[in-house]
Amino acid sequence: MSEKGDLKEIHVQQVISGQTQQPISLEDFRLFLLNKEHTVQNLEFHIWLMEYRKKFEALPKHEKVKSPLPKDTASASSINLPLEELLIKAGEETKDPTVFSPVNDILYKTTPGQPLRAEIDSALQTFFYPNSFKELNIESWRSRYVLYNACYTTHPDVFLDAHEYIYDYLNRVSLRHFLHHAVQNVRYSAVIFFYLLSIFLAFQSPLLLYTTYSLHAPRIFRWPIIVISFLSALLFASGRSGLCSIRAVLGNRMIPHYELAEYRKCKSGQLTKNKFFRRSRQVEVEDQVERKNWKRVLDPCVRRYNYEVAAHIMMFTFGFCGICTALAIGISNEYDPETMAKMMEAMKSAAASAGSIATPK
Repeated sequence: MSEKGDLKEIHVQQVISGQTQQPISLEDFRLFLLNKEHTVQNLEFHIWLMEYRKKFEALPKHEKVKSPLPKDTASASSINLPLEELLIKAGEETKDPTVFSPVNDILYKTTPGQPLRAEIDSALQTFFYPNSFKELNIESWRSRYVLYNACYTTHPDVFLDAHEYIYDYLNRVSLRHFLHHAVQNVRYSAVIFFYLLSIFLAFQSPLLLYTTYSLHAPRIFRWPIIVISFLSALLFASGRSGLCSIRAVLGNRMIPHYELAEYRKCKSGQLTKNKFFRRSRQVEVEDQVERKNWKRVLDPCVRRYNYEVAAHIMMFTFGFCGICTALAIGISNEYDPETMAKMMEAMKSAAASAGSIATPK
């Protein structure tokens, strides 16, 4: 079952701007990217660039003119940009503050006297330099374009093409993956358990039907098939959707794996700050405590989705159970009443004869 209703309309900017709540809040999204998809650098780059653009726009005009727009736009041909010409050769003086010095000691010449140069260089080291800890997963020509042009200007449009690519990926891929996992209220281990138990129960119904059929037993003995088919269908539908109907109605969830580490840190008081998220993690955790706990489903869109899926699960369950019940009742191999009466008389006579033989004279 896929996202329905309002969830399809959610845009990544709504999540980033704080318009969504647990389990699809910005903090949930960050933890998903950090621990599940391992692309949290995309979100951090977007948030940093938005902050940087505000800083640049707030500069006086005489400062902004020092960093003009890039001369060319990014394209596949950017791979041929002469970035190597800006390298500082071994033995050259490297104490100039206008020299960009990445963590692996490869140095680039930059234009002196430009505003926000230190912040730009730090961002390049973090997101664009090869083999950096948070290197963005983008084509090499996009990265080369940024590295080359950022040596000449600190204008935020240097990052325009790379940002458009990253932002589109966040909205089109990462957000969809996140919503798929976030709307589920049970973990993967529970889903596997649901499937295994459902398959086990599914084999019990035909076994019971075959046993009662082959023994010509009355159909009243087939009543367990109703319960078995109901539970089997319920568990299968719950596993298929990743949703427990009871939790959906109560508005609860199992804390997903990608949040468990952070949840344990919260419980133990081990809190840190993330420079790309302006709110303190302490404040974030206090918000979590105020809303009772991390297991609550607070976002109205997710709650509506849970109710809708729970209703579909029950409809499927009752429908499947009804079909199984009809088959169990409709298939008959019972003896007719007259034959059954004769068999009962014969059994009574045999019992009486056995009793008379066993009684001593």
